[in-house]
Amino acid sequence: MTIGKKILELRTQKELTQKQLSDMCGFSQSALNLWENDKRKPKIESLHKIADVLNVSISDLVGNNYDGILKDSLSLPNINDEVEYMDYVQQIWSECGFSSLNPPKSEKDRRKITEAEAKYNLLKLFEMLNLKGKQKAASQIELLTKIPEYRTRKSKKNPPQN
Repeated sequence: MTIGKKILELRTQKELTQKQLSDMCGFSQSALNLWENDKRKPKIESLHKIADVLNVSISDLVGNNYDGILKDSLSLPNINDEVEYMDYVQQIWSECGFSSLNPPKSEKDRRKITEAEAKYNLLKLFEMLNLKGKQKAASQIELLTKIPEYRTRKSKKNPPQN
């Protein structure tokens, strides 16, 4: 069964309309319609929202195809082949303490993966810059730390100073 058909099946079992589910998840009804009709694939973040709202596990939606969904969902910088992709996933997952035998299951686990991915992508892009670009990037990040919306809870009081 496709992911779209599985979403449809679980949604109807919970007696929810497309509008209700899409509103509860925070995305458009037309996007949900495209996914349920297998015209588009939802990103992993959307699948996690659907799973949370329907009170099912992500594996109930995707079965054993989590790695494939993850590959389709991630914005992978400069990753062109399967070996490089698998190295990327393995690095992110192992940094977070996960493996194919111990995949992320909870919302906390998913946030951990997303944060590790953001860190990896930031460092990969940072490495592409020359010294002047790195200095500019650091100053831009410093500006972001002064915006409360972008700070972690523990850093709200004391943003880094130069």
